[in-house]
Amino acid sequence: MENKVRKSVDIIAPNLSGKGGTETVISYLLNSKIIGTDFSFNILLTGINSDKTWLKNKKNLKRIFSIETSSSIKKAIKSMFFYLNTKSDFVLSTGPGQTRIAYIIKKIFRKKYILISWIHFSAFGADNINYKYLKYADYHLAISSEIEKQLISLGIDKNKIKRIYNPVLSSNHIIYRSCDNTLRLVYIGRIQLYKQKNLNEMLLGLKMFNSSSEDWILNIYGDGEVDDIKRLASKMGILKHIIFHGWVKEPWKDISVADTLLLTSNYEGFGMVLAEAVSRGVPCISSDCPVGPSDIIKNGINGYLYEPRNIKDFYSKLTKVNKNESFKDTIKISKSINYLYDEKYDKRFIESLYYFSGGKDY
Repeated sequence: MENKVRKSVDIIAPNLSGKGGTETVISYLLNSKIIGTDFSFNILLTGINSDKTWLKNKKNLKRIFSIETSSSIKKAIKSMFFYLNTKSDFVLSTGPGQTRIAYIIKKIFRKKYILISWIHFSAFGADNINYKYLKYADYHLAISSEIEKQLISLGIDKNKIKRIYNPVLSSNHIIYRSCDNTLRLVYIGRIQLYKQKNLNEMLLGLKMFNSSSEDWILNIYGDGEVDDIKRLASKMGILKHIIFHGWVKEPWKDISVADTLLLTSNYEGFGMVLAEAVSRGVPCISSDCPVGPSDIIKNGINGYLYEPRNIKDFYSKLTKVNKNESFKDTIKISKSINYLYDEKYDKRFIESLYYFSGGKDY
């Protein structure tokens, strides 16, 4: 039997540090044995600060291209040359700006690639993003049900959208709850007092929780505005309860016991850290922000969603999760997101791209 000819996919991505959720998803595509049977990938990095080291030794990656310039004009011109010269079957764009450029080149020069938008953030939540450019794509991959709704609200035909979520590796590393009287809380991500991650809200909720009789520790994994967090936590009288671990490449290997993962974001793309926690049996408390947490967190089953900017609701859910005896069943928590794991994602991704190409060769 002859080897199957793999279709080629260009992934277009902006500044990527190798530390974020988007990189986790792209890395998964580039290493998936099942996806690699049907597709090979090229990466175009369009940010001046992009880090290429995280792309080393990826099985399904053919070539890495990069545009390292702070000039928007030079970036646009170099991007145009890339799309003009690509021979790939699909262009998978993670940003509206590049989607527009790819569309212009496709239209003028009658390029045959299928242009797909694949955004990893709320269409209406990010700064300096012209979401109207998303309509230039031929088709769309939605990583959450809310992003799918946002795309439809822009006038995009539902039949041109496939909801695939994001891939989560099923984990054999189950993390158990603490057995003493100390509540062990975890935060993993960029440290931002306000902006997207909104740790100010977390600290306000923990200050309220601190007035109860509960003993607690918050372990923070990540880098960013650490000094700002320390100053505010000190002012609130809760700094002694917080341990800063800095950025750790694989934080879950460092965590042996955890009662709850916290996320107080103003918006998310999907909330990979929530899925990673649940896959290890750790319940979560997350703001019910756009656009991914509600696809992952099921109230009373694997955690709780709270109303954004409602500190009392955050406090209530924190008290509730600590008293919920069903959360001791870590295996049940892990199984609550079976639909996101490995091979089910592979199937959704492959079927979506073949659907976009008219169902050919599948």
